[in-house]
Amino acid sequence: MDLYPFADGKKHSFKCPAPTSYDKYLEHIIKGLKEETPIAYGLHPNAEIDFRTTQCIQIFSALVDLMPKDAQSLDDDGSKKTQKTPNEFAAEQKEIILDDMQLADKVINIQEIKDVLSAGMNPYQNVFVQESQAMNILLREMLSTLRQLDLGLKGQLTISDAMEKLIHSLANGQVPVVWQNRAYPSLRGLGSWLTNLSDRCGQLEEFTRSPDEDMKIIYINRLFNPQSFLTAIKQVKGASEGLELNKLEVFTEVLSKVPAECTAPPPKRDGAYIFGLFVEGARYDFNTK
Repeated sequence: MDLYPFADGKKHSFKCPAPTSYDKYLEHIIKGLKEETPIAYGLHPNAEIDFRTTQCIQIFSALVDLMPKDAQSLDDDGSKKTQKTPNEFAAEQKEIILDDMQLADKVINIQEIKDVLSAGMNPYQNVFVQESQAMNILLREMLSTLRQLDLGLKGQLTISDAMEKLIHSLANGQVPVVWQNRAYPSLRGLGSWLTNLSDRCGQLEEFTRSPDEDMKIIYINRLFNPQSFLTAIKQVKGASEGLELNKLEVFTEVLSKVPAECTAPPPKRDGAYIFGLFVEGARYDFNTK
């Protein structure tokens, strides 16, 4: 009897041995059994790639968790020094985010933008208002959790499970899950993630300074929803020429410019200067353009 009756190819065949002795069964188990394969469960062989990747991530996450957080090390002169405890490291990260990054000042006043655009918003402005609202949700979540953590570390609040998870993430250089749930997709570590967050806030701050003017260049990789801006380009073109949106396509023209050289929006309202598109597994050769 073949235990993989629906598997394609004989190399995946797994047949039950004929009735025999106990010793022969043991010998078959030790020598005759093949390695597990996703095909045995009706899955594609590539399913094992995702399984192994997930397994690897879990192993290394466990190793990070097991690293001693308060072990002693040596200074350059040979004297012992004590590393920061998780609470101390979390408190340090909290100060950096709240004070050095001035997180509270990055919250955007949406009403002021709407007052400036009271006559109406074009598709580009509508995208950036939505982006500002999404960023505010993330920033307020970060401010709320960090302020509660500050009170907890000072003994003014009881350390809750949520605070423990926040401390654990900050101490391990990971983005807390409670922030990830309100943020854009990202695989960055905490330090790189915070730098990227500042860059994203910087673009939104540039918009809020003159919301009634078109931006010179859009860093599309700094948006929560990059596709919405590409749709806005089609909306502007369709409205100006009376074209149906579902019949328009976006074409990309690669320019031999750096973002700093884009000192004004495109001369025609046929599109926008964007930066941040990537070609997976390749690069663009400007020298042969």
